[in-house]
Amino acid sequence: MTAALARRRLLPALPAFARRAVRAAAALVLTLPLLAGCYLPDRFQSEIRLARTGEYGVYFKGNLTWLPLVKDLREGKVSEAELPERMAVFQRDLDRDSNFSTVRPVGPGTFAVEYNRLGRLDLPDLVTFVRRNARIISMQTAEDGKITVTGSQAIKMIPPETIERAGLNSRGLFRITTNAEVIRHNADSVRLGPEGYVIYDWNINGVRGQEPHFEAKLEIPGAARPGN
Repeated sequence: MTAALARRRLLPALPAFARRAVRAAAALVLTLPLLAGCYLPDRFQSEIRLARTGEYGVYFKGNLTWLPLVKDLREGKVSEAELPERMAVFQRDLDRDSNFSTVRPVGPGTFAVEYNRLGRLDLPDLVTFVRRNARIISMQTAEDGKITVTGSQAIKMIPPETIERAGLNSRGLFRITTNAEVIRHNADSVRLGPEGYVIYDWNINGVRGQEPHFEAKLEIPGAARPGN
């Protein structure tokens, strides 16, 4: 990844989103603890820039809804009076990650965020956003240099009809820009980008579609050769 490419803003800023409260929900089959639930992304643009040599950038701008808090609100386990304190707990948790430049509450259980992280992958390695146990984006490498990128954990963990009955949705653009050798993917569109990179786009419009999946081969020194 060239220095110019690493410095380049991953995606243009999104237009301002209308603030709206999360609508009344049927009970969600979720767990309560802070470290055992999941975030649902919505109204987002997100990109991974991945060089074949392992350098990467992860960018996300959009809304994150903490589903267990929405559940507890609708079940009466959290009152309106308690909501500000509970929101502050989740905001502090996100603010601990210095890769967030923006964490702003915009509705019950929902935050508008901007996130930008640069790094270099090891073999093996696991890089996730938002958390390892609350994944929206997951990049995992193996000792042979293969990398697998997968999408939202929330959609796998929770039935789509349950999310929809809660008045929630997941809409946005997920992009991978890379010059690595791609093995397989399920992107909606592919096109050539700058400096020999190829752009893979997934247009997310609801919680019923298949999650993004992408596999490629990296050229990281020390990667195990086939048969070794």
